Amino acid sequence: MKKLLIISYAFPPSNDPAIHRICRLAKHLPHFGWQPLLLTAREGAYFRKDIENQWFEKFFLKIYKTTDQRDQCFKMLLMSEKSKSTLRFLIKNFALPDPYFSWIRPAVETGNNLIKEHKPDAILATVNPYSSGLIGSRLSQNMGIPFIIDYRDPWTLSRFHRENIMKHFFNIRLEKIMLNKADRIFVTSEPMKKLFTNHHYFPADKIHVVTNGTDEEMQYLADSPEASGLDLSKFNITYTGGFYNDRQPYDLLRGFAQFLKGNPDYRKTVRINFIGSEIDQQTRNIIVEHELQSSVSIFGEVSFKRSIKLLKESDILLIINGKGEYNHIFIPAKFFDYLAVEKPIFFVGKGQPADIIQKYNLGECALHQSGDIAQKLEKLLRMNINPKCPTEFKMENIAEKVAKILEELT
Repeated sequence: MKKLLIISYAFPPSNDPAIHRICRLAKHLPHFGWQPLLLTAREGAYFRKDIENQWFEKFFLKIYKTTDQRDQCFKMLLMSEKSKSTLRFLIKNFALPDPYFSWIRPAVETGNNLIKEHKPDAILATVNPYSSGLIGSRLSQNMGIPFIIDYRDPWTLSRFHRENIMKHFFNIRLEKIMLNKADRIFVTSEPMKKLFTNHHYFPADKIHVVTNGTDEEMQYLADSPEASGLDLSKFNITYTGGFYNDRQPYDLLRGFAQFLKGNPDYRKTVRINFIGSEIDQQTRNIIVEHELQSSVSIFGEVSFKRSIKLLKESDILLIINGKGEYNHIFIPAKFFDYLAVEKPIFFVGKGQPADIIQKYNLGECALHQSGDIAQKLEKLLRMNINPKCPTEFKMENIAEKVAKILEELT
């Protein structure tokens, strides 16, 4: 059986969405002749942890964990406010390619030894962080092994990485070096592929769309006895995940208020649940302004397993896309949890999730306009649909596609 070295900074007990992509892929690749190895960072620099997912480790032949000097930086944060401010400024403005730069050197050293021992046939580095891609390209160059970059997010094409002009300039050079070493490039959606191919330094002939996928076992779909916390006497519309930047529930809540105004009988029966990060003050103000206190529940952060339980007990699953540049290129990772649960989906925004929902009759889509949201929500509540997860998004089928691409390289 051939071997694939996967490089990923995030790994359980991290609760980063990236872990689900690589772990589900690792589970199914052996069915198609590829055994996964993993190079990751040692536990310590994760912002969120979820120990319930640590059993995912069993899907890897061997796991190598390297040091990350960021641990020492985080200890500095406990010293004083001045230390915090200075460290944040330095990392934001000078760390190349990203705040995870400190694991590049130990990861390359560990990777060289790993490759000598296990002789993998190919390397796949999932980004971000983009330091993982530089590790992969360096190991590929050192050892002469085919190299795949797995882009979950754009790097220098993203507006989030263009705030510092000088840093952006150097990162473009680093990304070009990484791309020149790559034999294949994976992206997670067709719009992302189109974005990349429109820029000259991305080799269009090497780009393949490899979406995330579903797996019944790893998404905890079997019935569990734990109580989710939902009020099951209500009709529950549930959103999982955080809000940040321009991905906010402001329009959704205004549209929901407009829907309730036109359909007052629903005020006591329909509830929106936000599962994940805390909401901001503007969201709270909108809730109060439109008297939605009894119609909106805020759960805060929960484990991945419990979030699936909450989805299973909900009636409609909610996705809100951002309004800004390039938001349309993403298929949020939560979308594949929604597909697995097989409940109607209500999508607010533009992007490929809308195309998938419409193609497979999975729910309803609305623009970021309160009137459209109110109208489409009312329409969805009156619809009688029975969504089924499309087979193209089953992880075993995605793993088969990846295995075929790997065979072409080796």
